Order: sequence, then structure tokens, then C-alpha cells
Amino acid sequence: MASRLKLYVTAWMCCFLFLPGLSARKTFKADTVTLISFNDFHGYFVKDAAAPGASALVQSVLEEKAASPHPFVVSGGDNFSGSFFSRMTKGEPLPEMFRLMGVTVSAVGNHEFDWGKEYLQSNSTKDMTYVAANIEAESECGQSWLPAYKILSCTLKNGAPFRIAFIGLTTVETQYKTSAENVAGLRFVHPYAAAAIQLAYHLKKEGKIDMAVLLCHVGTDMRVPGRFQECDTKMLPYMEGVNAIITAHSHKVVLDEINGVPVIQAGSYGRYLGKLQFKVTPVRKSDAFRVEYIGGDTIPVDRDKRHAGMEEYVEKYTRQYRFDEVLTRAEDDILRDSRAYSVMGGLVTASYVACFKKNMPADSCSLPVIGVNHAGGIRNDLYRGSIDRLEAANILPFAGQVVAYRFTGKMLRKLLDDGWNNPNGRLQACCLDVRMKGNTVCAAEYVAGGKAVAIGDDEECIVVLDDYITDGGDQYDSSLFVRPVVSFNKKGLVTTDAFIDYLKSKPSIRRSDVPAARIVRVD
Repeated sequence: MASRLKLYVTAWMCCFLFLPGLSARKTFKADTVTLISFNDFHGYFVKDAAAPGASALVQSVLEEKAASPHPFVVSGGDNFSGSFFSRMTKGEPLPEMFRLMGVTVSAVGNHEFDWGKEYLQSNSTKDMTYVAANIEAESECGQSWLPAYKILSCTLKNGAPFRIAFIGLTTVETQYKTSAENVAGLRFVHPYAAAAIQLAYHLKKEGKIDMAVLLCHVGTDMRVPGRFQECDTKMLPYMEGVNAIITAHSHKVVLDEINGVPVIQAGSYGRYLGKLQFKVTPVRKSDAFRVEYIGGDTIPVDRDKRHAGMEEYVEKYTRQYRFDEVLTRAEDDILRDSRAYSVMGGLVTASYVACFKKNMPADSCSLPVIGVNHAGGIRNDLYRGSIDRLEAANILPFAGQVVAYRFTGKMLRKLLDDGWNNPNGRLQACCLDVRMKGNTVCAAEYVAGGKAVAIGDDEECIVVLDDYITDGGDQYDSSLFVRPVVSFNKKGLVTTDAFIDYLKSKPSIRRSDVPAARIVRVD
């Protein structure tokens, strides 16, 4: 009898030795898992008025990780492109920054395509994986172009494994928010309609994961009913199997709970961290876990924090590219407003006019020259005080080409009307009085020397702008851009450089001196 009992005990102990994950899962009570996120960093590596910089972000993440049980750090996308720093370095030190923070998975942002598909794919093969369940290659219907998801795991108390699937989703706005050539051959399926979106349910059902997180470069906003800005994404919190949704793209600070699913977004430029925590409890007589959301936060990044390794990079690139060179002084705050004609919009577009007149003096004498720029291309404000090269360049970080086209007054009115009613923000302009009835542009008058002169439907003018909207970007009508000023466009002048040169030519900048477009109501 004693020998038989000894045999039973030995067999029982062997079960625990050979099934450590299962035994641990059934013997511990509960643990906590933490999701730490940031989004829309846009390569804001060097600290300026808009961003705390990589040094502060890295240190903040490391401290938050050290204070959090089982932390996973992820990005919501738009990692590299979107700052002057990124333009100059092509994002060179950012993979090292992500490595230090332990970021191994990211959603695909629309700006991930700014430097072409090849750049995105090559960065996805390094330490960090881009995931996108709703981007398909047109030649392979139903197949994800990049990995649809990535499973990360941690070891909980007593050695039990816990697996999380981060499922990537990308805004369908990418189709017109980046150059058409950069997304050629790709199809952006609406997130909720994508067959791959059922991954959360199927991966759990098949026992491959314990938790599912939607990692979305899809906009949310606390001021929008339902929070989700795109119509086809509002049902995401109602999908079976989803435990959390991390969003991006709209640059908003969001923390909410919809249908019991936490939804979070951490602003932009590394100014905030998102934090979600979950209680993990084993289900009795099962290999499954019960995952409960227990709280979240959006944490401002302390601009005074420093990480020694990142500081070395900051100093190196600041010296190399003269980021701290003072260009001029702002006597007032010069601000954007995507809902109206703004002073910042007037300043940017005035720099295009000056660029054209400097390079094409003969053409400038005979016709009105008007500058315009799509609202989304103007990314920051200028504040009273000295303006250095980095601050100025981050106004126009995407560095398009300055191009010019011959327009008739009728074409100009159509462009301005489309621009006023564009869902992506109002077209910015200078040197114009725009006559409006309701939300319809009735006429445009060229303003020079304090005088406004009407531009008749058949009269000609020159429109100078960044080239982004000329091929349909932001859903503008590309058929308007059919009469290029070829000799100017061949010069290959860059918007950011034109703006910097314009500021350098001014001893100071005052709001009252900026020739921003004005609305004249004729209701």
C-alpha cells in the first residue's frame, strides 16, 4: 500500500514537472498586465516648442515600465516622417530609440508611406514589426500585405505564459493622404469590413492567445459621438474577442470605455504616454484567463527628463544641421486655424509668392501671384520670441516642391470653393479677398498695395503652392492643375527651404504684416 501511494505521489509530481505552464496557471490567483503606448511621434527627436523630444520620451517610457507589472510598449504609427529632423536624417536614429524603449510592434500610419513602400517594409524587418490587417496587395486579394498581427508574451506569477495579439489596422484615408505612387498596388480595406478583423475571435477560439488588442492608426476624439472619426470604425469596440483598442492619427488625447472595451490615444509628438492595465485571473478547470480592464491614464511626458544615450544623438544632429540657428523674431504669436484663413497660412503662402517672384521676376510683373497650401501640410504654430531653424522647418516638415500653375479666375474660384469645403481642413491662402455667400465662394479679389482688384472668370493669375494637392492629394481636383509654369517648376524648389529663406529675409514678423486671405461676406 505504501509503495502504491508513493507511486501516485511521484506521478502527480511529474505532471507538474512536465506541464509547468498549466500547473502555474491553475495555482496562482491573479496578476496584472500593462499596455504602454504612444503614437504620431513623426520623428520629433529634438526638443522644441511642440515636442519634449526623444530623450524625454525614452526616459519616461523606461521609468513607466519599471513601475508597471508586465509592461508591453507599442506604437500607434506615424513614427518617422513629419518633422524637419526626419527629413534631414531619414529617421536614422529612431530605430535605436525604439529599441531602447522595447517597442517591437507598431500600427502602420499613413505617413509610414512618405518615403515609399520599400522603406516601410525594410523597417518592418528589423527589431520592430509593422502590423496591418486591412492593407492588401491588389494582386493578392484577401491577403495582408504586411503581417496582420504579432503575438507578444510575458511570464506571469509562478511561470504561467500570457499571450497578447496586437492586430494592426490603418486608416483608409491613407489612399489620399500620401502620394498616390507611394501606395500604388495596395488596397485599404475598411477596418471593420476586413475579413482579418475577425482574428481576435479566431485566435482566442483556437487557443493561440489570451488577450487581443486592436492597434489602430485610426482617429478618435473625445468630442465626437462614438469617439471614432471614421464611419466604418465605430463598431470596433463591439467586436467579439477584443480586450482593448489603441488609436492614433487624430493627434487627440483620448481615454474612454466603450462597450466595456478601453479606447486610448496619447496625443502626438511624444507629448503623452497611454497606459492601460488589466487584471488577469485563471479560469478554474480551464487553460483560459479572465482579462478585466482595471484602469488607464494618459500621462504627460516631462520635458525635463533626460536619457544620456539619446542626449548624445540630440547634440550631434543639432550641431550637424544647425537646428538652433536663429532666423528672425516673432513679435506676436502666429497661429494656424484649419477652419478658416489663418495668419500662419498667410505667412506660409506668402513665402511661396516671394519664392516665385524671386525666381520669375518677369512673370510676376504681368499677372496676380497668389499662394495657397492645403491645411494639413502646415503642422505647427510660431510663438512670440526668437525663431530658430528647427522651429521654422517644423511648420512644413514634409518638404514638398514649390510649383506654379496658370489659372483663370473661374478656376481659382473653383479651387477656393473646394478648399473652403474640404473635409481635411480649409485651403490656406494669401493676397486675396474671398467673397462668400454661405459656404460658397462667389468671387476672388487680388490684394496688393492695400488695393483689391477683382479677378474675372476669364482673366489669368498664377497660383503657387506645394505640389501635394496637384495630383489629387486630400481629394482636391487634379484637373485644375493643367497649365504648369514649366520653367519655374523645373527648378525643384522646396517648400520648407522657401519658408526658411523668407523668414531669414525678415528682421521680425508681425501679425499685421502677414497678407493672409480674408473673407468678405455678401449674404
